[in-house]
Amino acid sequence: MKTYNIRVRADYVGYYNIKAKSLNDAEAMAQQQLFDEMNDGVDGVFDFEEFEDEEHQAHKQLVQWAENQ
Repeated sequence: MKTYNIRVRADYVGYYNIKAKSLNDAEAMAQQQLFDEMNDGVDGVFDFEEFEDEEHQAHKQLVQWAENQ
């Protein structure tokens, strides 16, 4: 069997009218509502891409460099 390096990305978008005391509360409530509806009421978009391991290692090094700046 062959090993494949696969990157998977899923985007979910939901639109909600939220009544809350603050924007932070509203965002948290909307996020929870989206989580509750994922794979049921909210359609997801999936993107698959095969990648070279060297590319992934370079990406991880770049992220690590950025975090240390």
